[in-house]
Amino acid sequence: MIKEIALEELKQEIQDFYDPKIWHFVCLNADDIKGRCKLQWIFSKYLSDSEYQIFTTTISYDTIVPSIMDIIPSAIMSEREVVDLFGIDIQGIDKGLYLDESSQKYPLRGDDNA
Repeated sequence: MIKEIALEELKQEIQDFYDPKIWHFVCLNADDIKGRCKLQWIFSKYLSDSEYQIFTTTISYDTIVPSIMDIIPSAIMSEREVVDLFGIDIQGIDKGLYLDESSQKYPLRGDDNA
């Protein structure tokens, strides 16, 4: 199931949905779409090969995205990856995990600010 949500509703939606005994947080995925960024928080159901839940929203690159790390601590790795590779500002998440100073800035971002 894919659920389009407003960014303002993200944390509450995930908090209401997420049960760590039922759902596995797979990753936060990002995709550049004509100078905007589509974000997808992907979950799979334990003991199922076909049940999933995706929360998705599309943002501009100057949008500040809330972190879900306080709900799902392991989300920090996906969040840091998106910060480094797309230049997304996620609250409380540092840059520099995947890329060093000599790396191309925001290599997966498609706008002119990359």
